[in-house]
Amino acid sequence: MSNLYPAPRLLVIGLDGATFDLLLPMIEAGWLPTMRRVLAQGAYGPLRSTVPPLTAPAWTSFQTGLNPGRHGIFSFHRRIEGAQEREFVTSTAVQAPRLWHWLAQQQLTCGVINLPMTWPPPSMPVGGYLVSGMETPSTDHPFTDPPQLADELRAMDYICDLRVKLHERDFHSVAGITAIAQDLLEVLRRREAAIFKLLAQRPTDALVAVFETPDRLQHWAWQAIAEALSGVEGANTPLHQVVMACYRELDRVVGRLLDEAASPDTHVFFVSDHGFGPLHSRFHVDQWLAQQGWLAYAGGRATVRQRLRGPLQRIKRIVPRRILLKGRQTFAVSRIINWQRTRAYSGATMEHAIYINLRGREPEGIVAPDDSDALQQEILQALLAVRDPRSGQDQPVVLAAYQREQIYHGSCVADAPDLLFSLAPGYEPTSELSSGSCWSNAHDEGAGIHQPVGILIVLGPGVTPGAQLPEYDMVDVLPTMLYALGLPVSTALDGAIAQTAFDTAWLAAHPPLYSDQREPDEYRTASSQAYPLEDAAQLAARLAALGYLG
Repeated sequence: MSNLYPAPRLLVIGLDGATFDLLLPMIEAGWLPTMRRVLAQGAYGPLRSTVPPLTAPAWTSFQTGLNPGRHGIFSFHRRIEGAQEREFVTSTAVQAPRLWHWLAQQQLTCGVINLPMTWPPPSMPVGGYLVSGMETPSTDHPFTDPPQLADELRAMDYICDLRVKLHERDFHSVAGITAIAQDLLEVLRRREAAIFKLLAQRPTDALVAVFETPDRLQHWAWQAIAEALSGVEGANTPLHQVVMACYRELDRVVGRLLDEAASPDTHVFFVSDHGFGPLHSRFHVDQWLAQQGWLAYAGGRATVRQRLRGPLQRIKRIVPRRILLKGRQTFAVSRIINWQRTRAYSGATMEHAIYINLRGREPEGIVAPDDSDALQQEILQALLAVRDPRSGQDQPVVLAAYQREQIYHGSCVADAPDLLFSLAPGYEPTSELSSGSCWSNAHDEGAGIHQPVGILIVLGPGVTPGAQLPEYDMVDVLPTMLYALGLPVSTALDGAIAQTAFDTAWLAAHPPLYSDQREPDEYRTASSQAYPLEDAAQLAARLAALGYLG
């Protein structure tokens, strides 16, 4: 490492959705020479995501060192409130201090680029800056702190996330996915230009830069990635070529960061918020709940929604978005449920959650609070007995199921789903209606789905080169970053220092420092703010394309 730019003491490279299941084969195939060098020089191992393994709670646990029960982010949505709607959460819903607050306590500055759950951009401590991440509606909105930084980035045609146009994009055909991958290349190059501009003009003690490239490719092009890696016949189409180009270009940008922006004294962390794997089946949880007698549909609307799904998939790219959004609102999942006869309902796609329709909490709740626990226990037992009749095997689909208090702790637990569960690899939970049973085949889509284990790699002073780490948890990353900077670690954090990343001599010379301070002096809890209605539709389209919303 030889720094051409002022080197931060801590450099965090976020690789959204990165998994060793792909990284290691890509390294062997010669796609990622930088990452080959990184694994040789650093300590690396699996990093367990939050439950569920979703972007919003996972990256928030990275920022805070806390479980969702304490930071307050469980998904991209709040629970159902008035008019049976679920609002999107914003950065103002995070109820805990973040990395930059802990650094400011020690008079250290932090730069943050493209980190999820940072829009609207929070006010950064003096000397720091932030460019918000994936929830940003567009660069027409304020998306930086300090605010004037936005004009500098707009002048560079900076892109916060994949552009969403007036009509729906094609996320399913080979041609459509090829075009999206080409866009991802452009987004990556503009992100690179912004990062190095900020490195030169706004040096900080710590820099966090997140790249969404792996996550986006793996959602839409998992099959093409697997084909390109295996070298099967015909795996040299424009789609295969641009997929390889995206990973190679990301590897090049990472190499440039290491070579030009990191000194021998810099600690470098590579972090992903969750892992990835192939999607082969959908478990339609609301339909399953209906089969068990815990949910009832409003027959007419449910039938219309089922009938519209096929035609809409075919025509949605030519229908103006305002018309699609009106139809989606009219026949939204929450509006095809008969709430007066429903005792439980599921969360959005990939939330791995079930809610009790609780009296006094849900807008049309019918379950008495005294009856809730018994109902939860019934549902838990039934979940664990779920089998996929198409598989012909007696293999469990639900690997584990929990009441929320078994997973989370803290002052925000009351906002969490009542029940959570994990599924066997390849299964995706959804509240969407299928055309028939509560199972549907997704194998032919060639898509990918989140898995619970991502990556952690640490390089720098005192790190044992090539060491393979035991599994750590997302909440362990913040304490380990603070330790690498020589800062005290608050005993109020949920995580612990990943000490096995460092050799014994370093640990002896640099014993961990701890503090009983629960939050930094610079931290103030922001008032929670709803996502602007005029922008919610755009975020909904983006998340739906990634599979979060069915």
